Amino acid sequence: MNEVKMNEKKIVEKIEQTLYDRMDLFDIRSALAVLYGENEHKSLTELLRTAIEEIVEEYNESMDAGDYASEYADSNSPTYNSDILDWYSKDPRRVKYADDGIAEFGRGNNGGVLEVLQLGIYMCLEQFAVAVLEVLEELNEDNEDEDEEE
Repeated sequence: MNEVKMNEKKIVEKIEQTLYDRMDLFDIRSALAVLYGENEHKSLTELLRTAIEEIVEEYNESMDAGDYASEYADSNSPTYNSDILDWYSKDPRRVKYADDGIAEFGRGNNGGVLEVLQLGIYMCLEQFAVAVLEVLEELNEDNEDEDEEE
């Protein structure tokens, strides 16, 4: 578990506030849509807090943040073609993530369309996890600085 002395609820709230400042709302909504579908029964705030809580609970400071973000994105990316296509059909602007994936990794082994689309979803989730972990690391550093001052 993380060594931040603030309780988990405050950590989640702080990360949530910071994410709204740092990330485009479109990016947040897109990541949450992968994780929870186009959930109309819960608010954006509820879904975001749930996602942040999961990352905070799973992440161990001894892990490399980049490795964790990659693992998180990989384990949460859909594998069924229908799920991949459904996510993009809900908002065609999400194609930008596939473009980001091509820019970073190329077209993959066979360069198939679905492989590229799945890579885009991976990029969306990895970006989200990295943003959460960056804020968590900052909170840890701030807490360590406060401990040193005491």
